[in-house]
Amino acid sequence: MVGRPARSIRSQLILLVVAVAVPLTGLAAFNIYLDYRTGIEVAQARAEGVAAATASSVHQFLRNARQILETLAADPRIASPDPAVCRMAIDPAASSLPQFQPVVVADTGGMLVCSGVETEVSSIADRRWFRDAVTTGAFTVGDPILGRITRRPVVAMSMLVRDSSGAPIRWWPSSPRARPCCGWSRPTRSPAKP
Repeated sequence: MVGRPARSIRSQLILLVVAVAVPLTGLAAFNIYLDYRTGIEVAQARAEGVAAATASSVHQFLRNARQILETLAADPRIASPDPAVCRMAIDPAASSLPQFQPVVVADTGGMLVCSGVETEVSSIADRRWFRDAVTTGAFTVGDPILGRITRRPVVAMSMLVRDSSGAPIRWWPSSPRARPCCGWSRPTRSPAKP
């Protein structure tokens, strides 16, 4: 063999290892990339599933709240000028639906007529959710706020109470407690002590 130096076995083995290792390294990098993309797609699908379930839960909660308020707003005792009679209408709801505490009834000017809990609050006229409800005349859901009565985060809901001719006479605000993550809160347990 003239003109070409002979390669040693060592250099041939190194070339063979490189020839095998480079494509394997590329294949491994490609698999890592595919795993990453698959992980992102799975996480996105899970997030979409959680969002859909949460939206459905919130929708059902609001539909139930509206039905409860419509039923209570139809009770003629709510329209009574006597706060004791008005309270007789809301006490059963207040005790059987603790998630809707406090339940209050206000006149169209925002002055409280009766309440399911003792309170020093006498007016809700300055609350944005109340003003929105007065303006629209419809079932209204407010933004999360710190409740004046409970001193806890609440989402106020309001329903118009009408007289027999359909004229507005009262507002039925209710303030379900705000819950972490749209109502998906779970009680936490303390770890068992050994």
